[in-house]
Amino acid sequence: MIAVLVINNFITTSVLFAQNGIITGKVIDDKGKILPGVEVTINDSISLTTNVKGTFNTLALKGSKPRKVKATKKGYRVKTWDFAGDEIQVVMYSATNVLTGKLLGNEGQVVRNIAISLAGVSDVPPVFTNSNGEFLINLPPQIEPTADTQFDVDGTIITKENYTFDKNKNFYTLKSTIANGGTDDNGHSLNNDGTPQLFSVTVLYQEDYSPMGNLKLKVDEKEFTTDKQGKFQVITVQMHVDKFQIEGYDISKFNVDAEGNYVFLIIRNKETAAETTEPIVPIEEKLDSMILDYNADFQKVINELEFKKQFLVEKGTVIRSEMEEIAKKLRNEGEISPQQRSALKVYLKNLEYALIENDSTFESLQSQSNKVVGELREIILKQKEEIEVDKIEQRTLEIELYVAIGAGVILLGAVVAFYFLAKRLRKQKEEIQKAYDNIKNISKIGQKVASTFDFRTMVQTANSNMASLIHSSFFGVGIYDEAEGRIEFLDFVKKGEAQQDHFEYMEEQDKFGVWAVKNNQPVTINNLEMQYKTYLPNQTIKIDANTPKSLIYLPLSFENKVLGVITAQSFEKNAFNDIDLKMMETLASYVSVALSNANAYELINTKNKHITDSIRYAQTIQEAIMPSPSQMHTYFSEYFVIYRPKDIVSGDIYWLGHNPIVDNNRSFISFALIDCTGHGVPGGFMSVVSSYLLNDIEGNLINIQKKRQEGAMSIFTPAVVLEYLDGRFRESLKQYEKNNDDGMDIAFCTFEQMLDGQTKVTFAGAKRPLFYYRQDEKKLEVIRGEKRSIGGQYKKEHPFQNHEIILNKGDMLYFTTDGFADQNDTERHRFSTAKLIELIEEHAPLPTEEQQRKIEQVLDYHMKDVEQRDDISIIGIRV
Repeated sequence: MIAVLVINNFITTSVLFAQNGIITGKVIDDKGKILPGVEVTINDSISLTTNVKGTFNTLALKGSKPRKVKATKKGYRVKTWDFAGDEIQVVMYSATNVLTGKLLGNEGQVVRNIAISLAGVSDVPPVFTNSNGEFLINLPPQIEPTADTQFDVDGTIITKENYTFDKNKNFYTLKSTIANGGTDDNGHSLNNDGTPQLFSVTVLYQEDYSPMGNLKLKVDEKEFTTDKQGKFQVITVQMHVDKFQIEGYDISKFNVDAEGNYVFLIIRNKETAAETTEPIVPIEEKLDSMILDYNADFQKVINELEFKKQFLVEKGTVIRSEMEEIAKKLRNEGEISPQQRSALKVYLKNLEYALIENDSTFESLQSQSNKVVGELREIILKQKEEIEVDKIEQRTLEIELYVAIGAGVILLGAVVAFYFLAKRLRKQKEEIQKAYDNIKNISKIGQKVASTFDFRTMVQTANSNMASLIHSSFFGVGIYDEAEGRIEFLDFVKKGEAQQDHFEYMEEQDKFGVWAVKNNQPVTINNLEMQYKTYLPNQTIKIDANTPKSLIYLPLSFENKVLGVITAQSFEKNAFNDIDLKMMETLASYVSVALSNANAYELINTKNKHITDSIRYAQTIQEAIMPSPSQMHTYFSEYFVIYRPKDIVSGDIYWLGHNPIVDNNRSFISFALIDCTGHGVPGGFMSVVSSYLLNDIEGNLINIQKKRQEGAMSIFTPAVVLEYLDGRFRESLKQYEKNNDDGMDIAFCTFEQMLDGQTKVTFAGAKRPLFYYRQDEKKLEVIRGEKRSIGGQYKKEHPFQNHEIILNKGDMLYFTTDGFADQNDTERHRFSTAKLIELIEEHAPLPTEEQQRKIEQVLDYHMKDVEQRDDISIIGIRV
């Protein structure tokens, strides 16, 4: 198909040409792609063809300007052309804008009679697959088929993962989960077994085969109405002409494609049918579903013919306009000489010939258009209809002049009417724009109001912004304090100036704000003197120059609870209209939600403060049961403690024996670091339990040891303590009776000063190790605890073991929980136990204060802005 567009420039403009007279040109599409092989005609005399670069040039214009440019290429139309300097640029667009495809089921079978549309595109109507599962969708110019197009198949979205796309043919092969032909609106199956099917019916008028839009008819006694294209859809078991009833019309032809489910009805008026003696017997023919494949090509041809017709109509209008101008001049002339009259007749005759030639061309194009339409009818309806073409009579110059005068009068009236219509439309546009701006502004104000939880800030935001939306003398928001029995107006605004806060008490019967809150109803007054009795029938209000005449009070309520009131007031009568009221209502909704949020926020803050205060008190208790710095210095001359709870209270706790233990003339002290299950409040409770149990076990074992014979083996060893602690812990939490797996990990040591100045350290651990560093060896060693916890699920396990080491003065001991090693960085990488060992070993020779500072620096650098995962504890003791 060849698409041609002629652009005629009837207005002379001045253009500067290049001195050498060479005119160049370029043809591109609307996406900027060059178009080779385009036939270009300039001023109906110069014919050129673009090269592979989409360009052309000519010297034939000889200094004149291009007045008319034609560009022809199959499948394209001219969008615009322009001449600037010495270059012509033509922009074309694709005239082929259809989409075809095929729908397959879950087993590869074709699926017929299923509605398919473009997902999310409302201006493209759905189509139905034919008997071969094929479909064709006509697209608007702004939409093109792409590999990312999404389809709506009977309510299911099909994306590119479920179809293949042939870009050269604009053909899609869709794969769906449909197992058969689908279902109708009542859930009936649409197979080939005689069950209900969906038919697309088109109704055409016999005289000119035009669509019968908005036509009411019945099918199986059910009423339907055709759309603008004369189409509608119906679900029925079998399609037959007897099913149709059309009041005022008879069916002359009945065409059906039973497999593709397309039906065409040709109807005529009953009055026309009555004038003929031949009986009306509907002719039934079967359509070939292959016609769908040619729909797009015929549509292109028709579009081209319609365009040519439109161009000739515009050309005829120009010729008639020139004739009208001549008529006006003739009427205004006085005496006309024979020479002038002769010249005017020649010019008028030329115009007449041009008009006749234009009309003849128009008739020819009409005949071509009717021929194309006839071909379409013959293919779609398989009927041989003779096309009757009306003959256009020749009009004389006198008739044309009178017609032109009448057209001028009509045109003048149309111009005047258009002027007033345009003026009215401008006013409506301004009002719509103002309403749109108000909606945007009030939305912004509402967002600002809702974004704060502070009452005064919220009220100030609403007050300061509403003056730009509503013309009022006063504006304010009052907050209802039910406990105090009053409404508090904060920063009440008068003509843009903030006023002092004031109150309206609920017992005051002459206050409109009180009435609105009590009744949870709005107050709208545009004439105070005439309307105030509607709300305050038993009151008398003194009205003077300082009294507002127009008032709006809207209650602020949320979930049927009144929170306050919002008001706008003016000294002028009838100051507020419906739009003002709607904007106030919208703002009142925002403020109501904001007040509710502020109340909830205040309540949450109060409760949160109480909870936080309680937790901080628990922190004080926890800190009290741990050894103080002075107690630690009593037994350890040099040490450091890194203690970082994840929350306010911690599940980590360190414990120091209350008194040195004397046994067989030997004295020793005990120390432990405990990591309880959980952190925060639960872990804090567990830490208190563990501290209490250790104190109790320590006292009991000392008493038992004192009762033993002198010289008897000591029973106060770390392993014995842990066994006692395990049993007592399970009893305290009733783990023998209940399914409770809470527990703790612990590193427990005793320190015994030897006569030679060395220190014997005895260690037992429950899943926690002991690290020690010998100054002379410059190496960090580790003693691992047993692979069992204190408490938790009970099972028979091997007993805790004592481990003894002898340390010299200046050697270091390190106790840690797992929080440091498990802490992740910004890339979710754990610090790890191996890196922790390297870190401790690197800084062990330093003084303890310096060790603590270096280790915390590394921890802070590792964590950065990452949230702490667990309680972190590291304690270093120099012996």
